[in-house]
Amino acid sequence: MWLALGTCTPAFSGETPTQVGSQSNEVETLRSQIKAQQLLIKQYQRKLQELQQQLEKSTSAAEPPTSGALDKQASSPSSPTPSAKEASALEQSLQLKGISMMPVGSVRLNNGFSWSHYGANMSFEDSYKARLGMDVGLPGTTMFSVAVPLVSQNYAIGNSRGVGDISVSLARELVQETRSAPSLVSSLSYTHNTGKDPFEQVPIGSGFRSISGNLSVLKHLNPMAVYGSLGISHPFARHVSTLDGSAFNGSITPANSYSASLGASLAVSPSASINMGWSYARNGATIYQPGLGTPYLGTPGNAAYLQIGAGFALTKNWYLDISAAAGVTRDAWDHIFTISLPYRF
Repeated sequence: MWLALGTCTPAFSGETPTQVGSQSNEVETLRSQIKAQQLLIKQYQRKLQELQQQLEKSTSAAEPPTSGALDKQASSPSSPTPSAKEASALEQSLQLKGISMMPVGSVRLNNGFSWSHYGANMSFEDSYKARLGMDVGLPGTTMFSVAVPLVSQNYAIGNSRGVGDISVSLARELVQETRSAPSLVSSLSYTHNTGKDPFEQVPIGSGFRSISGNLSVLKHLNPMAVYGSLGISHPFARHVSTLDGSAFNGSITPANSYSASLGASLAVSPSASINMGWSYARNGATIYQPGLGTPYLGTPGNAAYLQIGAGFALTKNWYLDISAAAGVTRDAWDHIFTISLPYRF
C-alpha cells in the first residue's frame, strides 16, 4: 500500500518536463532581450550627454557683447551692406534718387523717359524727354553723374526737338547713418545751356548756365526708408539779343530757385518697393534790363507735386522704376509720368 502511494504522480501537477524546459527557455530569452534594451538605453544616454556637452560649448563660445562692442554696434550704420544693396529694390530706388551712394567701382547706365502735360484744348503743352545718363560709384562714398536729355516739345503754337541742357553732378555722403541718426548727403551739379532755341516760342533749353546745391537726409526704418532734401539753384545772368531768337535785347538775370522734398520708400519684398513723396520748388522773379529803358521784373513761380511710384529689381543688372506725379499748384505741370530702366555693371 505504501509502495503504491509513493509511486503515484500528484493530482495537482498538470505540467510535463518538456513544458517546464520550454518556459525556462522563454525566461532566458526575455532576460537577453531586456539586457539588450538596457545596453541600447545606455548608448542613447551617452549620445544625449555628448550632444548636451557640445551645445553647452557652442553657447559658452557665443558670449554676450561687452559694453564697448554695443557702443560700436550702435555707431555703425543700420543700412544694408553693399552686396545687399545690389539685390534690394529699395536701395536701388534710393540710389536712383541720389540720396544713397552706389558701391565703389559700380557703374550704372541711367536711362529713362518722361512725359509732362499742361493745359487743355487750344492751350496745351506736352514735353517728352529721353534721358541718357551714367552714374559711377567713387571712393569716399562719392558718386559722379552725367545726364544728356533728348527733348521733344509739342505746344499748341508749334513744336521743336533736340538735345536739352546737359548736366553733371557730384554727390558725397558727409555723415554716415547710425542706429539713431540719419545719413547726410550733399550734391553739387552744373547745368550747361546746350538746349537750342531757348528764347523761341517753343524752347528746348533754359538758355542759362546754372549751378545747384542740395542736402539730403536718409533714415532706414525697416522695412521702409524716409528721406528729405533742401536745394538751391543759381542761374548765371547773360546778355541776349534778337540774334538769340529773343524779342528782348538786353541783360537777363534769373532769380535763384529753392526746392524742398519729403518722401518714403517701402520695401514690399527684396525685389519690389513702393515710393511716395511730395516736392516743392519756388522760382524768384527774373530781372530784365533792356539796353534802353527801365528794368522790370518777371513773374515768380511755385510748383508743387505729389508723387507715387514703384521700383522692381528685374535681374541682377536691370532695375525698373515707374512713377506718376500730379501738380497741385498753378505753375506746375498737370501730370508727369516717368519710367526709368537703369542697367548696372
